[in-house]
Amino acid sequence: MILGFFGELRSYEGLEILMKAIPIILEKNINIKFIHIGRSRDSYLKYLQDLIKELNISDHVIFLNAMPHDQLIEYYSLVDMIIIPRLDNRVCRIVTPLKPLDAMGYKTLVIASDLPALRYTIIDGKTGALFKPENEKDLAAKIIYYFQNSDEKRKIEDYALEYVKKNFSWESTIPKYMKIYQKLLQNTN
Repeated sequence: MILGFFGELRSYEGLEILMKAIPIILEKNINIKFIHIGRSRDSYLKYLQDLIKELNISDHVIFLNAMPHDQLIEYYSLVDMIIIPRLDNRVCRIVTPLKPLDAMGYKTLVIASDLPALRYTIIDGKTGALFKPENEKDLAAKIIYYFQNSDEKRKIEDYALEYVKKNFSWESTIPKYMKIYQKLLQNTN
């Protein structure tokens, strides 16, 4: 199984929670790899590398540099799940990341921290899965569950793709904004 996180590594992204979940998953004899693609803050990357050594999971973690979006698309087809383990802090509660929409658009299951900003795009059990923030045991349990229940995982991925097309694609959003702009223009005349 391949897990991914595509985006800049910042401390509030909470990847240490995922690193701590990996040994729990390995205990279940599930072969797992994690791949990160993106820029990284040197101090946070160093912290993660030290944690990876401490947890003895170096063989299960790969860090790659940022790449153009057209190359990144190939990696969505390789990963089984995108993990967004954001920490429970102010910025993560109020800023909605676009990462889940990208993954859903490529039919890749998203498992993320259960925070208000992430609930904007992820409906637990419908468009993705949510776990208790900062809880590596709950994260590991979700990953294991969807690894073992591939039919349910596929249903979520299919629903999420349609959800993104219906609610977040250019084709769906442009007409909504056109109506708003037309009303605004009518009110100014």
